[in-house]
Amino acid sequence: MRSAEEPMSSYDLDELMVQIIADYRTTDDRLSAFLQVFLDEVTLPVEATLLGMPVEVTEFDYFDDGRGLVARCHRPGADQYLTLADLVFVPQSVVAWIHAAYRQWLGMKPHSVVRPPGWELELDWA
Repeated sequence: MRSAEEPMSSYDLDELMVQIIADYRTTDDRLSAFLQVFLDEVTLPVEATLLGMPVEVTEFDYFDDGRGLVARCHRPGADQYLTLADLVFVPQSVVAWIHAAYRQWLGMKPHSVVRPPGWELELDWA
């Protein structure tokens, strides 16, 4: 059995993805399901980086314009929506774990991540 301190495997991320999107067939519905998990499970604001620059995520959203999920990010002198998949979060955080599953679902390599100790996804809305 893997401890909570070990990096997650693709299998772990696949399990999380199935939990989030199993009941949904369309891409739009699956993106909405991922968005709902981010909204329910992540306390905002949350720190992230974009190309190594620190940003503060203040909101998650989904604009049906081809970008997928987006995050409203703030840094000194700028406040803008960025593609959520482009951000990097603290590896042992809940947001990083959900983000890794989201990136894998998109077909992207997840960033380095460790499953947060004691955290389990409970879907009350599914």
